[in-house]
Amino acid sequence: MVYGSSLFKIERPLMVELATNDRDLALASQEGGADAIIFSVSNQHPSQNSTRELDLEEESIRRSLEGIHVSKGVSLGNNKAITRDEWSKLVELQIDFIVAHPSLVPPFIMEDDRLDKFVYAPSGLPMELYITISNINGVSGLIFLPQSQIDGSIPFNLIDVIWLNALTKSISKPILFKIAYNITPDDLNILNQSGSHGYVLDPYIGGSLEPDIYNQTVKAFKDKLVALNSGKGYPGFS
Repeated sequence: MVYGSSLFKIERPLMVELATNDRDLALASQEGGADAIIFSVSNQHPSQNSTRELDLEEESIRRSLEGIHVSKGVSLGNNKAITRDEWSKLVELQIDFIVAHPSLVPPFIMEDDRLDKFVYAPSGLPMELYITISNINGVSGLIFLPQSQIDGSIPFNLIDVIWLNALTKSISKPILFKIAYNITPDDLNILNQSGSHGYVLDPYIGGSLEPDIYNQTVKAFKDKLVALNSGKGYPGFS
């Protein structure tokens, strides 16, 4: 499998994770410059919105996929593990990748190479475990999820940056950084310098679920990335 698929033809791609499977939010994010849109199932979002099991979200996802021409993915959520029947339906949605928490990944999906797979990597695990997860067949990359970006209870801090740097130096596959709390576009420079290969942005960091705020938030981060990037891409990952 090609690590990260076509996403890493773009230098430090910006993946946008939606709070709800809403077509207006998806289009607003795409127009703001998102390189990929992430929908979700079985997920509780900090905004107190939640997405339900696939059977109940499938129609919303299909409707939201209309008009989206960037890469498309689905997060398997933080509430329950996906079943084999749900997985079969998910693959038929014509998405490009899935995002999943390792504790909720059924091993059988790793044997299916029809979709790229990005796995959340929460902070605090032994480095050997991160390396082992990254080496699993079918894993296209890790999304580093430090404690500061899980619930906002602690600020973005130096330990986040040190962990990111250690991961990118120790793992051969792409490491993306999750942005959800207390990070501004100006912080992207230090994250880039620490080795981040891309970002998963929750636009709710802008404080609203309004499409125009999503658009503005995505655009602010994308514009900063474009200004910082060299334009060379990541040929080792593409």
